Amino acid sequence: MQQKELLRMRNEVVLLFYVTAIFAYGVLIMLNLYSNLDDLVGVILVIFLPILAGKILKIKPVAMQWVIIISGNMAIVYLNIVSFSLTNFICFIFYILLITIYHSIKMNTIFSIVSLLEIIVLSYYHRSATESIVQNQYFATFIFVVLLLTIIGWIQSRHLRHYWYRLSEMNLQKKQELLSQEAYLHLFFQHATDCIAVFSLDNRILDVNPAFEEVYGWTREEIVGKSIPLVPPENVLEAEQRYASLLEGKSFKLLETQDMRKDGTVFDVEISLSPLYDGTNKMIAISAISRDISYKKVNEQLLLQSEKLKMAGEIAAGVAHEIRNPMTVISGFVQMMGNEQNANCQAYTEIIQSEIERINLIIGEFLVLSKPHVEQLKVVSLNDVITKISQLFHLEFQKHGITFSLHIVSEDNFILANENQLKQVFINIIKNAIEAIEANATEGEIIVFIAKDAEGLNMVTITDNGVGMSEALVKRIFEPFYTTKSTGTGLGMLITNKIIQEHGGTIAIESKVNYGTTIKIKLPQAENQEVGGV
Repeated sequence: MQQKELLRMRNEVVLLFYVTAIFAYGVLIMLNLYSNLDDLVGVILVIFLPILAGKILKIKPVAMQWVIIISGNMAIVYLNIVSFSLTNFICFIFYILLITIYHSIKMNTIFSIVSLLEIIVLSYYHRSATESIVQNQYFATFIFVVLLLTIIGWIQSRHLRHYWYRLSEMNLQKKQELLSQEAYLHLFFQHATDCIAVFSLDNRILDVNPAFEEVYGWTREEIVGKSIPLVPPENVLEAEQRYASLLEGKSFKLLETQDMRKDGTVFDVEISLSPLYDGTNKMIAISAISRDISYKKVNEQLLLQSEKLKMAGEIAAGVAHEIRNPMTVISGFVQMMGNEQNANCQAYTEIIQSEIERINLIIGEFLVLSKPHVEQLKVVSLNDVITKISQLFHLEFQKHGITFSLHIVSEDNFILANENQLKQVFINIIKNAIEAIEANATEGEIIVFIAKDAEGLNMVTITDNGVGMSEALVKRIFEPFYTTKSTGTGLGMLITNKIIQEHGGTIAIESKVNYGTTIKIKLPQAENQEVGGV
């Protein structure tokens, strides 16, 4: 492979010399030093028609070498036939010199002999012109130069060929290394899992890789050469300041921020930005490598939530039992004081008793948090559990004018669960929905759907048209002791989330102020439907 590449390079060098010689020949004609324009046209046709045919047919370098050598020889012979002169004789010297480029002693010897024979034949063909040339003092010099070039060609082929090969091989090696580096860079760009984009200095996209297209939703054809919105509107100013810093030569590594997809959705990214320079250290572009870290943020939230549950459980385990015993004693004495029918104290004892009951409620919720695992699991029908809950709240729905509807899309909605804890989950959610509707002062509606999702999980969707929640409140709803209710403990949704997680499920909340709330609970399907404890 390398030998063929070397030969191809030498063919190109010889062709370059041909073109140079023909150009010089044309200059002589223009300067009226040599007036045979027809000769020049003929030489061009004799040399380049065979070479052009070889290029079109894409013949191999070895065959092209012989086409180039024979075409050059024929062109010189043709030139000396149509116009015999010392100037044309000199072309043989040029020809022998070109043959030495191939570093072949055999080839150099053969074509030197052939050229000398051709000179002799041409001398007899143009005898009168030859006699005038021979009489010229430069003819002997010409013959000497031909022989000298032949000897030089031998020496060069014999002794300098090694160095030529070495330089040529080094050149080929460097070229192959460069091509390999470019190929590796192209493979890295195309197959990198991180999103890669290259921007011009005026913030237009020069190129993106397939990972960028997949994550951001734009195709390469849509955005190359354009400036598109890749950050949410609230982050535009910050992004412009970063770009200005990049143009000053600064870089940003593993910066956590938010970007925007083609459809307008915002997601968390970890991005590295840096300027790109050419060989003269001139800035030519900006590179951006980004990674979608939405899953990382979700995991961080889950970890944080787990830590909160752990903290609440530790508090519950250490405090609940210590408070309950003295509260039982206080409650007993308050009841005794209330039974004495003392008008002066009865109003106060009722308030005290009410607050004691509230403390007992908090202690009860603490005790739920302190339990590390679900106990007494059995196969439970979600349909039956929610039907019972709806019956439990029947009077509450009538009292607040709420329309409740239950839609069971699939019948085999069975899960492995602690039924009492599962009831507590839906009681908490429906109580919150009733309170939200009451706060909205409107005709209430609660809709429950029980169905299977695309992955075969049991999905319960509970929607109300209550007062709704802000995005900030939704983010904090599972925090312990965080509540907007005057009588709330801030533990209800924390307990709900804990129970669902212990049953291998997930809970998601979507809400909008004054429009209501939708809660989606997903729980795994029981492998069998036989009742059994664990």
